[in-house]
This record gives sequence, C-alpha cells and structure tokens, in this order.
Amino acid sequence: MENLDGAVKLAHRASQTRFEDLAIKDITVTKQLILDTLAVLVAGSTLGPKVKETIELVQEWGGKPESTILGFGGKYPSIMAAYANGAMVHSLDFDDTHDPSTLHPTASCLPAVLALSEKSGSLSGKDIITAVAVGNDTICRMGLAYPLGISVGGLLAPMTFGIFGAAMASGRIIGLNKEQMVSCLGLAYTQTSGSAQHFHDGGSDVRLLYQSFGGKIGVLSALMAQKGIDGGGTKCLDGKNGFYDLFLNGDYDPGFLQVELEDKYEITNISIKPYPSCRQTHAYIDATRILMEKHNITPDCVNKIILNIGKLGEHLCTPEQSRKRPTSVSDAKFSIPFTVAACLVNGTVDLPAITEESLKNPKILDMTSKISWLFDDDINSVDGMEPGIVTIECRDGNAFTEKVTDSLGSPKNQMSDDQLAAKFMDCVSYSVKPLTNGSAQKVVDLCLNLEKVDNILAIIDLLA
Repeated sequence: MENLDGAVKLAHRASQTRFEDLAIKDITVTKQLILDTLAVLVAGSTLGPKVKETIELVQEWGGKPESTILGFGGKYPSIMAAYANGAMVHSLDFDDTHDPSTLHPTASCLPAVLALSEKSGSLSGKDIITAVAVGNDTICRMGLAYPLGISVGGLLAPMTFGIFGAAMASGRIIGLNKEQMVSCLGLAYTQTSGSAQHFHDGGSDVRLLYQSFGGKIGVLSALMAQKGIDGGGTKCLDGKNGFYDLFLNGDYDPGFLQVELEDKYEITNISIKPYPSCRQTHAYIDATRILMEKHNITPDCVNKIILNIGKLGEHLCTPEQSRKRPTSVSDAKFSIPFTVAACLVNGTVDLPAITEESLKNPKILDMTSKISWLFDDDINSVDGMEPGIVTIECRDGNAFTEKVTDSLGSPKNQMSDDQLAAKFMDCVSYSVKPLTNGSAQKVVDLCLNLEKVDNILAIIDLLA
C-alpha cells in the first residue's frame, strides 16, 4: 500500500466509509455512545459550570436559525449550535472515554454532527451513526499514535485530538469527497490548540467547557472545505511542521494512521462512564462499592481506608490537601480520595455526589481524613487504566481488600442497555426544560434503534 501522509489516509477512509462498511458491533456501540452523550449533554444544561453563561452568549448573538441547542431549545447558526452543545457535553466529565489514549471521542464529534445534520438535511440515523463512527475512529487512532496521557506535550489531549475527529465527522455528515476531506483536516489543523495549563492549575471553567471549541472548529472546517477552500492538509500530520512534528517533536507511531477502509474501527474500545468523574477514579469507586456490598460496610463501620496507587493515579491523590478537600467541582472529579469518600458516604458516585454542596459535606470530609495511600511501583496500566486497589479497615478490627481491573463501563465490563437507559433517565431529569418520562423513554428507544430512524429531528425535538 502507498505510504501517504496519515492525514490523507484518515480523510480518505472517512469520506469513503458507508454505514454498510460498519460491523454490527461497531453500530451497536456507536448507538450506545450517542445515547450516552445525549444524556450527559442535557444534564449539563443545568449542572454544568458556566454553561448558562455560554448559552447566553450564543442567544445574544442570534443569527440564521439552522441548528438546535439541546435542552434550551431555539435554532442558531450551525457553528454556534455546535459550540453551545459542545459547552454542555463535557461539563460534568460524565462522557465516554477511549482509555488507551485518554480521549473523549463522542463529546468531540456529536455536537458537530447534530448541528450539521440539521443544516444539511443529512438526517437519517444511519448517516449520524456513520459520521460519529469515523470521527471517533480518527480521534482514537491519532491518540494511539502518541498515547501518553491527558496532557501530552503540554497539550490538552482530548481537545487537541478531538478537533480532528470533529472535522472528520462534520465532513462525513455533509458528504465531502476525498479531496475536500483532506482540506477539511488541514483547516482543522490550522486551528488546532488546547493548552493543558488550566488542567494542571485547577479551578478553571475552561477545564470542563473546552469541547465547545472542537465542535465549532469541526463545523467551520467542513463548511470551508465544502466551499472549495484548500486547507493544505496533504501533509498536516506526518509532514515537516505537521501536527506530530510541530507539537510532539515527531515522537509517535505513524502506523496507527496508515488506515485502510477494511481495517477495524477503534470505536469498540471506548468506555462509557457510570460515574461523573475522571475514568481513573472508577476502578477505586467500583472496588469501594464491592467492599460495601460484600461485607455490609456502612460509613459508621469505617476506621481507615488505604489506597494502592500507581503512576497514573498519583496526580489524582496529590497534592494531598487539595485532593482531600477540593475547592471546585472539577477538582473533586479528579480526586481518588474524594470520590472514594463520597462513595462510602452515599453508596455510589452519582450526579448529586459531586456538587458545590458536597464539597462542604462534613460526612464526606470526615471520610477523606481517614484515607491514606501507598504508591505502588508494581501497579501497571492495562489498556490505559490502572487497577484500583482499596483496603477498608473496620472499627471491629476486620480489614477487607478489593482489586478491580476492568471497571464498569469498560469494553471488558460493558454497561447493559438497561444501565445506559437508567443513566439517561437520571441525566435528563436535570434538563433545563424537563422531559416527561414518556418522552425520555422514547429518546432511549429511538437511539438504541437509530439505524431505523429516518429523521433525527424526532430525537432533537424531544430533547429541545
């Protein structure tokens, strides 16, 4: 096979892929990812920090009524609808994750796809599934080529890599040809950004709003390419001053980008979150829940909790003071001690468990004071995630330990359709414009049978 630049290979595959090229498992997983992403997006309409203020900006700007803002309703230019929906979709850190690359694929792609589907009239469920599948695959493959964590090379990886996937998904939904799709990727590269500084500093609202930029860039790049604007994308990934050279010093594996139409799609390796917190906390939450259920442990029983922590989990435990007593919701979501304590107090980690109020909950803070950890060099990551090892010492002298390697929602321990539906019903109960149970259940049914839906507006209208 000709060794073209990775951008050309990815763009050609994205433009050529048809619904019929997807395996049954690809289709099933993509439908689940779409349902899950709609759930967390709508929940973000009320619970997401600074979402309301972002939506107000879009409403103040107004413009051509093309595409819907979910939850809030109203139609706006497609680029701004993608921006608005993108602001909600990751605002709770409850969206899916590709663990090996630490990326959030569907949150990057779906807001752009929904916006352009309305504008362009590409409204069939099959079109939506295909666009999200190729966009997600692009993100995952680009991340696998340099899978070194959420802040690779000083970049905020989910945003930076997500821009490219949003562009490919956008181009696919409006039917760009191979040449246009290459230009689309080049135009997206021209706009690539995403500093991890606010991730390390903590406290920034952008930390949970950054997906808004990716959707906007994806839509703009696709529409520019459709107009015949040459984005110069033929060497934008592998070339000198291409993405991997300019941003990551050329230290990557180009083999992940040399993709053919018949190659496997990476979407089946995406995890869905049962808890609204950083994925690395999930194995510890699972282990805590298992211990509580196995041994009838209640908060009053607990004398001490010990966590075994590996290299990936270290930054979720340090600095100790801010991890045990986080001052913002986003910091709490990135704290293993806080999420474990919240689980012990509440029995699980759901949306009410991590709020501004819970940061001051004396029961949770008392529980965090009982937590200590041991750094364990023998803990190794599996598919991008480290196992969670939790020991609970009880007041009666008994001690119990649990280790979880494949946390709930991972490809090896998938959430069932019933669990996904329950998450959806819980999330949409927080919508800024409440849905009836009947309307919410209808959305679930439509999404899980999305390939049979002729007009995606049936779903959009229910959620708007």
